[in-house]
Amino acid sequence: MKLKHTIALSAAMIASASAFAGETYESLHPGGYAIQIGPGWVAPAYYAKNNQYTVGLEVATQQFVDNTDGSEYNNTSLGPFARYNFPLTKNTTIGPGLQYIQYYGNVDTRTYEYVVSQYVSLEYAGSPNILIGASLQPINYYQFNRDATSATKNYQISVLNGGSLQITYVF
Repeated sequence: MKLKHTIALSAAMIASASAFAGETYESLHPGGYAIQIGPGWVAPAYYAKNNQYTVGLEVATQQFVDNTDGSEYNNTSLGPFARYNFPLTKNTTIGPGLQYIQYYGNVDTRTYEYVVSQYVSLEYAGSPNILIGASLQPINYYQFNRDATSATKNYQISVLNGGSLQITYVF
């Protein structure tokens, strides 16, 4: 099944590249305000001309959990991010970025206070308005909201612990 999806995605990318064969890097990456959508989050963003850099604010969807013991919790998070993009091809950019995520709400046993992540993003411009991206987070620093006198550390550093897929619409 995975092979079928990979072939379909590859065919779509080749077809879009063929459809926009006369396009240049500049016309495929005009810049402007955008909306990014990923698994469990949405982010209003701004792409500079030629996608030289991207900035935005990721907003995670609200989570409501009703535990079997009768307890409940809910949380959400906000995360500003910034990324510098380098062109790979006329359709593709790659870039390092930095994100800060602040958690809000009653988080029950999830004691994250904030996370700082560096990431690398690869984006493909299928048209001047539609971008498909993937990111990898090589290093995440988690700060926990715990009692400082406890024997448990109040931070964690994770390596290769995250990433995402996204689709972006540039207005």
